Amino acid sequence: MWHPHSNLATQMAERIRAHFGTHRFRNVVGGAGIDVVFQGTLDSGAPIPLPVIWQAECPIAVVAMIDRPLVEDPEWVR
Repeated sequence: MWHPHSNLATQMAERIRAHFGTHRFRNVVGGAGIDVVFQGTLDSGAPIPLPVIWQAECPIAVVAMIDRPLVEDPEWVR
């Protein structure tokens, strides 16, 4: 999850996906591997991300890419 105005966070998120999407992690979680899903917004103009659905059937880790665009946006800080 990252602020839509953060180019650096977008690049870092793609690096995380590339790292965990490799064959090294295919036998984790009963052979299912590790899925990396990016948290989006309600629509392209939404000021904040979608809420996390914690009742998923698998463990969830939320990684927040915290940088200047995020901390300077009061809606995201809230």
